[in-house]
Amino acid sequence: MTLLEISYQIIKNPGSSQDFFLKYLPVLSPIIVIATFIFNNRYDRKNKRRDANRSWYFKAYFEPNIKKIEDFFKEADNKLIEGKDLFNKNFKSNKKTKNNQVIATTLSELSKLKRKFSFEVLEIIRPAYPSEYQRMNELLMDFEDAGSDVFSDTQKEISDQIYFTYVSQISIIKANLIQVLSGPALV
Repeated sequence: MTLLEISYQIIKNPGSSQDFFLKYLPVLSPIIVIATFIFNNRYDRKNKRRDANRSWYFKAYFEPNIKKIEDFFKEADNKLIEGKDLFNKNFKSNKKTKNNQVIATTLSELSKLKRKFSFEVLEIIRPAYPSEYQRMNELLMDFEDAGSDVFSDTQKEISDQIYFTYVSQISIIKANLIQVLSGPALV
C-alpha cells in the first residue's frame, strides 16, 4: 500500500483512522527509523568529507602560504622604500636624469618579486582552484599598478603622502589575497 493510498484511506474513513494507525503503526515506525538512520549517515559522511577537504586545504595551501604572503609584502615594501629614497636623493641633488634608471630598476625588482611569488604560491593553487588563482592574479596586477603609481610623477619628489597611499593600497591587496586564499577552507 502506497502513502497516497494510506492518505486516501484516512480521508475516506475518518472514524477508522484510529484502527488504521493501530494496525499499520508497528510497520511504519521501523521504516521511519531506518530512513532517518540512512539520511543521518549520508549527511554525516558528506560533512566529514567536507571537513577533511577543508582541513587538508588549510594544511596544504593556507598555512604555508601565509608566511610567503607576509614575506612578499615586506620585501616589496623594502624595495620600494629603497627606490623612493634613492629617487628623492637624486631629485634633491639635481641628478634627475638618474631617476629614470632608479624607477626602472625598482619596478623591475618589484616585477621579479611578483613573478617569484606567483610561481611559489599561485601556480600551486591554479589546477585545483582556478577561480581563486584568477582572483589572486588580479590582485597581484593591482599590486604592480600601486608600485608604479608611486613613481608616476617624475617631476617632483615622492612625498610621504604618496608613499602612505601606496601602503594603504598594499594593505588592502594583502588582506584581499589572504581572504581569497582562505576562501576554500571557509566554504
